Amino acid sequence: MNRREFLVRIGGTLVAVPVVLQAIGCGDDSTSPNPASPHFDSTSDSVPGHSHNVTILCTQLTSAGAVHYTSTTNAGHSHSFDLSAAQLTTVNTGGTVNITSSSASGHTHQWFITKPGGVC
Repeated sequence: MNRREFLVRIGGTLVAVPVVLQAIGCGDDSTSPNPASPHFDSTSDSVPGHSHNVTILCTQLTSAGAVHYTSTTNAGHSHSFDLSAAQLTTVNTGGTVNITSSSASGHTHQWFITKPGGVC
């Protein structure tokens, strides 16, 4: 093997290792998503004139208990809600869950949470 072949092979390995780790390294049940974990975002309705996102990890969809979510803070505040194990199962099996967030800055938000096709 010459130097060029060696460098090409080592470069391929350096690219492949993070991809393999991403495929096997599912995250935990925290609401701070690990970018290497499969996940999807869900966006709330727009009230009053703004919306929020939450990130749902695929590993959370099979949680044995409730999972607490806190939304992004793009409007200077955030909202939170819990999804029960039964609601997470509904989302995981292709259903939609409608949930109302906590109140912040005098309003709440609605989420219609559905797992996108091809995710998880």
